[in-house]
Amino acid sequence: MEVKKRAKIITDWINNYCESASYKPKALVVGISGGIDSSAVLSYIHGSKLLDETRLELHKAFTLDFEIENKSEKHYAIQIANKYSIDHSIINCSEYINKNLPEIVEKTVYHSEQYGNLMIGPYLLYKSMSDEGYKVSVDGHGADELLGGYGKFMNDSLFDALIIDKDENEYTQLRDTWERFGMHVNSREALLESFSLLLKQKPSAELTSQFFAHRYQEFHDTTLPWILDTYDKIPMANGVEVRSPFLDWRLVTFSFGIPRSSLLRDGLTKKVLRDAVKAYLPIKVFNRTKKLGFGSPLKELLKKPQMVELIVDNCMSSDFINFSNFDGSKISADILKAIEASDFCKLVDLWPYVQLHILVSSLKRIQSD
Repeated sequence: MEVKKRAKIITDWINNYCESASYKPKALVVGISGGIDSSAVLSYIHGSKLLDETRLELHKAFTLDFEIENKSEKHYAIQIANKYSIDHSIINCSEYINKNLPEIVEKTVYHSEQYGNLMIGPYLLYKSMSDEGYKVSVDGHGADELLGGYGKFMNDSLFDALIIDKDENEYTQLRDTWERFGMHVNSREALLESFSLLLKQKPSAELTSQFFAHRYQEFHDTTLPWILDTYDKIPMANGVEVRSPFLDWRLVTFSFGIPRSSLLRDGLTKKVLRDAVKAYLPIKVFNRTKKLGFGSPLKELLKKPQMVELIVDNCMSSDFINFSNFDGSKISADILKAIEASDFCKLVDLWPYVQLHILVSSLKRIQSD
């Protein structure tokens, strides 16, 4: 099936998902990062018949901005919001953080129940929606896993071309695509050497597409389950329900049958999705190859005096030093040494220990209350 037909099916199914939702709230909002996935959802829902038939309104779009150089995507989000003349709120995260960073950190850690990722960005996104009275948001989760949107799929696709398909032309096309996408591709010889380990583990007769297998794993077992867990807890902590049109079961089933050649092409990932939305997006959004999404710039946050004070208070406490899950005395010393040397890369590595301590302390406090 040609790419245009696949793109048409994707468009129809996402629209159908929007039209067939069993519970239809009176108003929807959308978080847009300025990337393909969230922009596609905005354009689909804004143009859906559902809006006319049920008087459902896509009221507003929300975008995070930490006001950090080279880490702001708001100009892309502004383009897509302006194209559809939708009310657009750009959340000044620095303003929230500067007012009360310790409280935001503790609430984020407690509600996310994680000790490796500080989800301040998503927390502020859904808090802003809730503060304005919105209860349902739609997002673009699932598209990267379904359609091979991550750079970590690079070697899988090259393995398939070189080892399984033995297609030199496809290998050359994929190599060019990943390089244009901004990835460093090792030489053909280096790739074959790295693939030799897998070839030793499995007879060639038992090999299957690594690109498909990795996408399946990311969707069912690793990345997406973590994302869905996080984007259930954080929004619901603010009373907001998240809907994900890309997770419609029909679209999922169809997407896993899309050949690699329809996904990785012309220097772009998720090519079939890009083709489906090309007519609806500004050209700069369509051609984007890098994105930040709704995460939090941890390294920059750790440089803030309020954050340093929070870290020191935690790592100097007796509970931290005597923590049963790790050597608190050694970790505390390493943290203080990193702060003194302004080694924020090292501090990023040590942050999970502090976050785990904050989480456990929060849970103990709740239990005692």
